Amino acid sequence: FNQYGGTLGGPIFRNRLFFFATYEGYREKVQLDLVGNTPNQQTRNALLAALPFPETKIWLDAFPAPTEAIVSTAGVVDPNRGRYRGLGTRRRTENHVVAKGDLSVANGANLAVTYTRMRPWTLIPRFFANGANDQDVPNAQDRIAAQYVMTAGSWVSESRFGWNLVDLDRWDAFFRVMDPNPNAPPEVSAFARRVPWININNLFSGPDAEIFNLHNHTWSYDQKVSRVIDRHLLKLGFRWMRSSGNKLTAQNPQFQYASLSDALANIPLAVN
Repeated sequence: FNQYGGTLGGPIFRNRLFFFATYEGYREKVQLDLVGNTPNQQTRNALLAALPFPETKIWLDAFPAPTEAIVSTAGVVDPNRGRYRGLGTRRRTENHVVAKGDLSVANGANLAVTYTRMRPWTLIPRFFANGANDQDVPNAQDRIAAQYVMTAGSWVSESRFGWNLVDLDRWDAFFRVMDPNPNAPPEVSAFARRVPWININNLFSGPDAEIFNLHNHTWSYDQKVSRVIDRHLLKLGFRWMRSSGNKLTAQNPQFQYASLSDALANIPLAVN
């Protein structure tokens, strides 16, 4: 991995306006073991003949060819599937920025504004062929905080404003794959034309794909007024906050078969 950054700061106007900025970057690459059960060529041919749909080929093409046989404890080789074993690269990056300005508005009055930007990103490999269902996790967070402090004699006023944006995403690559029929009607329900996840019990399944998005805005305002009276401090104030956002989660359609013979006869155990 590589981690690097830098800072810069100083006066813009002498004794009046100052700035400070920092940047930190992060880059990581890690090799991961990828293992999964996958249909052998004989099973692929049987499924393509029994289910002659474009989606069947798209689904099967997502599985890599097996690299080793699956052998039971009795020494029997599984005739329908094999095991894929390989390597994938997980990638992580981050670009973190903080910028701050301080302004002396007048004697006893100062304004400080800070902006923070974060962009963490992760790519998680899956065992499916050519990154067919790698998980993309792009996240974003932005913050602005402002503080205005004013003093006059024994009185102190503090005003604070805050804004925060959070955008969390998670995308499985196979979720973007849709029914290839150009003449198909529009989706009646959201994401209904996505190529499905198919599970054949005790053999293999996939690609199980979903999306997740969480979007949130938060605003806040604080006001405090205080006064020193002899050895006592009197402080009054209030805080206002408002938060709004939305959340989206969805999965590709799911077909489950109790056995390979049921899949070849297109008799699903469950459809979701």
